[in-house]
Amino acid sequence: MGSEMCIRDSGNAAGYSGQLEFAVAVGNSAGYDGQKARAVAIGVECGASGQGASAVAIGEAAGRNGQSNNAIAIGQYAGYTTQGSGAVAIGAGAGNGYAVPQGDFAIAIGVSAGGASQGARSIILNASGFEVNRTTTDALFINPIRYDGTQTQTLLYNSTTKEVVF
Repeated sequence: MGSEMCIRDSGNAAGYSGQLEFAVAVGNSAGYDGQKARAVAIGVECGASGQGASAVAIGEAAGRNGQSNNAIAIGQYAGYTTQGSGAVAIGAGAGNGYAVPQGDFAIAIGVSAGGASQGARSIILNASGFEVNRTTTDALFINPIRYDGTQTQTLLYNSTTKEVVF
């Protein structure tokens, strides 16, 4: 190895094939195949297939398949499948992409925020305990949000789609 770094979990394939310079892989099959330069994968199967340059994946199977450049996935199965460039997924199953990939520059925070799908340049904040998915681009979704009983119309909240608009 040159400037790559692998800390193997019982010797089980961390950084196994095609790991590039300054990449870090810690855990069974972390950074297994095609881990790009300066990428970090910590946890079982993190960044296992095609982790992009400067991407970060922490937690079981975070950023597992096709995590794009500069993406961040923290939490079990966060950013699991085809996480977009510069996307952020924090929380178990956040930005998982099992139906539609998490879009470029999308931000998903909370358990299952954008679990099945999330549009590019959108933000999903989820503390509901239920999955919140939206493919709308350039949008903000929050669940839950409290209604205080006033009629102020500065922001509008769609309780069906969980979208905040003005």
